[in-house]
Amino acid sequence: MVIVIGTNPGALDGRVVNGNGQPVPASTVVMIPDSGLKFRVDHKVAFTDASGAFQIQGVPPGDYQVYAFEQIEKGDWQNPITMRPFEGRGKALHINEGGKGTIDLVAIAGN
Repeated sequence: MVIVIGTNPGALDGRVVNGNGQPVPASTVVMIPDSGLKFRVDHKVAFTDASGAFQIQGVPPGDYQVYAFEQIEKGDWQNPITMRPFEGRGKALHINEGGKGTIDLVAIAGN
């Protein structure tokens, strides 16, 4: 396990669309650390606006899997059993210290 300590967090912004390329408003975007702590730490979460856009500030440097859900119960992303069916459906992303990432996601349909 690697622990990164820094005083300059990063940020992420992006857009969520459905399978037809249409924006998905009010979807939930979750950044899950790609480490042994993935279900033991608070995850970064955002909600999309009417155009499917989102922004997450204060992201610790590191590797993440980023998911967008049309519907998911609050906190379900912290349960490994709930997340098991979605493995491989997130997008890998690395955030550098002070870095800014951009990502486009296709929403996972309601569970």
